[in-house]
Amino acid sequence: MITVSALVTGFLASVLWRTRRDLRDARARVGMLQSQRWSDLEKLIYSTLVLVVLLRLIGN
Repeated sequence: MITVSALVTGFLASVLWRTRRDLRDARARVGMLQSQRWSDLEKLIYSTLVLVVLLRLIGN
């Protein structure tokens, strides 16, 4: 009986360990995607500003 409970405990510990690792990896990926999205948004803002300035220069 002790062997079965030790095996079950070991299995649950390994599942918990993998779950924690997966959650940590998922958080890292989310952070990376958020920073990438912000970078893309910055590029869009700067491109729009450059386009507005160029259109103003051409219009005058």
